[in-house]
Amino acid sequence: MYYYLNPEKQVCGPHTAGELRALLADGTVTRATLAAREGNAAWQPLGTLNLETAQESPIGSCPFCGHEICADSTPAHCPYCGESLHAGSSGLWRNFVYALQRFATFRGRATRTEFWSFFLFDWLFSMVGGIFAELVFLVPMLAVSVRRLHDTGRNAAAVVVLTAAGLAFIGILVYGIAVYEHGVIEDILPYVLVSGCMYGIAAVYLLVCAVLPSAPGPNQYGPSALYQHGKTDA
Repeated sequence: MYYYLNPEKQVCGPHTAGELRALLADGTVTRATLAAREGNAAWQPLGTLNLETAQESPIGSCPFCGHEICADSTPAHCPYCGESLHAGSSGLWRNFVYALQRFATFRGRATRTEFWSFFLFDWLFSMVGGIFAELVFLVPMLAVSVRRLHDTGRNAAAVVVLTAAGLAFIGILVYGIAVYEHGVIEDILPYVLVSGCMYGIAAVYLLVCAVLPSAPGPNQYGPSALYQHGKTDA
């Protein structure tokens, strides 16, 4: 199933590949129209989705709402009611591995389970590997944080502030330690406090957003990774 953004940036769908080809033929959409395929929560030009080779066919009816589902494989969730079609597909480790596989993907969305699973294992590995583990998981942690904010309908500003303030705090602190013997530590103390406060505020904001439920249905960052139609993360 597919979704697309109309000129007013409203989400339209779900549509099968055949329906999108018909809309493309009658001019309702163009190859430049932003669209997304279920299971890949990121908008991209319609012309890159290979609709001509898509082989979607009825795969059965949703056992919860009864709608017939057309797809080239069984989707994770029903596009009409949002119920899971894959029993037992969740789990902390599974979600951690999934987030790790998308280590540099800053587009799209991430559910609360995906974020907190990664957060948990990142903390556990850092207890064993120390700063080395933190460096290894830094980029995927930033990526899943950005996607988690996207999932709640928010932009990545908090992650940008968090990263910049954290780097500034570490840099100023290292400089202060290096020049401590020269007696100028008092000169940089205000910068340490400001960067530290900015880091703390951004971190608290991110953690608060991380516990909020998913925005219902698709939003400007892509289709929901959890529910496709108006139902929020439970």
